[in-house]
Amino acid sequence: MLDGLLNIFFPDKCMFCHGPTGHGERGACDSCRTLYMDDLRPRMAGTKDIRALDSVMYALEYKDGVREAVRGYKFHYKPGYSVQFGRILADVLTKSGAEFDLITCAPVSLRRKMTRGFDHTGLLLDETAKAIGSKLHGSKQFDKNILARRHRPAQSGLKHEQRMSNLKGAIWLKNGKDVAQMSVLVIDDVVTTGSTLEECARVLKSAGAAYVMGLVLASTPE
Repeated sequence: MLDGLLNIFFPDKCMFCHGPTGHGERGACDSCRTLYMDDLRPRMAGTKDIRALDSVMYALEYKDGVREAVRGYKFHYKPGYSVQFGRILADVLTKSGAEFDLITCAPVSLRRKMTRGFDHTGLLLDETAKAIGSKLHGSKQFDKNILARRHRPAQSGLKHEQRMSNLKGAIWLKNGKDVAQMSVLVIDDVVTTGSTLEECARVLKSAGAAYVMGLVLASTPE
């Protein structure tokens, strides 16, 4: 039983290429660590028809091994990948020098959490917070319980206009949460058109947030 749990949360195959990680290593092999993790820098994603969202920062391009890792994480129950993903997000955020009053995540519907077996964006936020520790002095608060989301059909495969329509009214600010005059960072896994982050930003700014930026693991190539 212990071996099974360790395999779920600390996979011994590389999350990017599925090869062996090497003795004593977890998450990524040396080659993929060098390719995807050793020289990270903040990059800004280009998004169209975005009004409420101020900007989107990303770490990697959504292709090859990164695509494999993200898909494995979300669709093949690999919650242990969140440890390395959190380190990647923390590295990029720290290097950016950006400071925020609040760091939260794009919400996941209850049905999606039950289908996947875990809250994939909430876990990204948790692991990012652990990896950052006390290094991000300007940020006051990590809170994954800021926004809520109704279940809607998956965004993948939809065009930009369809994505925006699909999300309309699906995200809201939870009762008792105050974001007035705050700068807010919203963490998600992948940005394609930016529609999910845009809807999060619209809700947050409607509640008085002053600035909203997205931070994602990967951006789909244009």
